[in-house]
Amino acid sequence: MQKKRYRLLVDITPKQHMFLNNLPYGWKKQIFGALIDMIIEMTRQEGIKSLSSIISHNINLNNFFQKS
Repeated sequence: MQKKRYRLLVDITPKQHMFLNNLPYGWKKQIFGALIDMIIEMTRQEGIKSLSSIISHNINLNNFFQKS
C-alpha cells in the first residue's frame, strides 16, 4: 500500500526559478522537505508568530537554529 503524497504549488520569482533550476537532480524535494520540517519545529518552539518573522525577513532559519 502506497503512502498518500501531497504536493505544494507556489508562485516563485524568476530569480528563485533560476536558482532552483541550477540545483542537482533530486535536491529540490530534499531541500523543501527539510525547510518545511524546520519551519514546523520553529513554530512548535516559538509559536505561530514566528512565521511572521520569517515572512517579514526579521529572522531567518539560520539565525533561529543558531540559538537553539
